[in-house]
Amino acid sequence: MVKFVIAAASVLLLLAYYYASFQTATVRAAAQMEKQCQCATIEPCKQAIVKNVEPCVDTCKSGISKLGGDYNSLKRCIHAKDAAIQATVKCVQNSYPNACAKTGAGKMVPKREFSTLKLAFANEVTRLFRAWGVLSTMDNLVSVANGMGTCIQKCAGDRAGQCDKKQKCGLDKPIDNLVVKQIFRCALQNGFDTAAMKQVCNCLVKGGVKQLALVCPKINMNV
Repeated sequence: MVKFVIAAASVLLLLAYYYASFQTATVRAAAQMEKQCQCATIEPCKQAIVKNVEPCVDTCKSGISKLGGDYNSLKRCIHAKDAAIQATVKCVQNSYPNACAKTGAGKMVPKREFSTLKLAFANEVTRLFRAWGVLSTMDNLVSVANGMGTCIQKCAGDRAGQCDKKQKCGLDKPIDNLVVKQIFRCALQNGFDTAAMKQVCNCLVKGGVKQLALVCPKINMNV
C-alpha cells in the first residue's frame, strides 16, 4: 500500500492531501497483522502512482465547476506551492525512516486501512475550520475536494496497475492521530504557515472561488 498525506487546512491542502496521499498507507485495523513492506519493492510502486497524480487531477477536474472557479487559474495557485508540497512530503517521509524494511524480511506490523486515516485528517481540518468560525462556509468546498480526491486516488491507482494493493504488505507507522499531527507539523515547517495559506486562499478567490473571500482573513494555522 502506498498512500500518504501532507496537508494543513484549506482547499489547497485538502487537494494537496490527496496529491500526497499515495505515499504510504496508515491506520490501525483491529489487531490484524501483516508482513512489513520491502523498501526495494514498494518504492517503484509509489513512484508509479505519484507520477500519475497530476494527469489524474486533470481527469477529475469536473467538480471544480461547482465552485465557480476557473480550473487553470486554480491549478496555478496550487502549482505555486509545488516546492512547499514536495518539501512537506519529504519531511513526512523522513519522519518514518523505518516504515518499510530496508534489508531482510522485516517484521509483522499492524494491518492498515486508508479510510480511517482520512477520517483522522478530516477531524483535524474540521477542528481548524471550527476554530476559524468558517465550518459551515466550507461544506461545499470540502465536499468537492473529497470527491476529487477519491477520483484522483482511484485514477492514479488504476494507471499504476493497482500495484499498491498487490503488495499485500504494510508499513510500520504510529496511530492515525499522530501521523496527522506530524503531517501538519511538516506542512507548517515547510511553507504552509498562516501568511502563506492566506496568500493561497486569496489566489483561489481571484481564480473564481468567491465563497472563500470571507474565509481568507480568518485563517490561522497556529490555533
